Amino acid sequence: NLVSRTLNMTTKNWGEIPATAGLLDEIRATVDAAVADYHAAMDAVQLDKALAKARDIVQAMNALIQDRKPWEMAKDPDKGPELAALLASVCEAIRIATHLMWPVMPGKCGEVLRRLGCEDELERPLTDVCTFGQLRAGTPVEKGNPLFPRLTAT
Repeated sequence: NLVSRTLNMTTKNWGEIPATAGLLDEIRATVDAAVADYHAAMDAVQLDKALAKARDIVQAMNALIQDRKPWEMAKDPDKGPELAALLASVCEAIRIATHLMWPVMPGKCGEVLRRLGCEDELERPLTDVCTFGQLRAGTPVEKGNPLFPRLTAT
């Protein structure tokens, strides 16, 4: 749901990762802490704890989206720079969380990275791609179909 909402808003407003004066430090701090904890858990072969750190990023971004209400920000032209910084930062957090989840969901994670325009990063070491701030402004993004469609009772 986070990926769908974020890419939908980003695509609707820009069609690409928006240019900003800077990414949000609060998101950077959340992601950097989770990445460090992920690596520590992986080094200790605590795979469940490592994966939980990736989920922590997603949960924090979901909470931030609910709190900041970017759909309301989009209605106010004066909030354009703030909206751009929020969505670019959340896209960056999604990119990193996706890399951390890749070992357990390679197909879905590969699709998220493709939609973010950075699927080529899978060829690089995890420690290199999980540095915050690598998603470039102007990179085309794609909303796509839901990654996890709702199940309906038959």
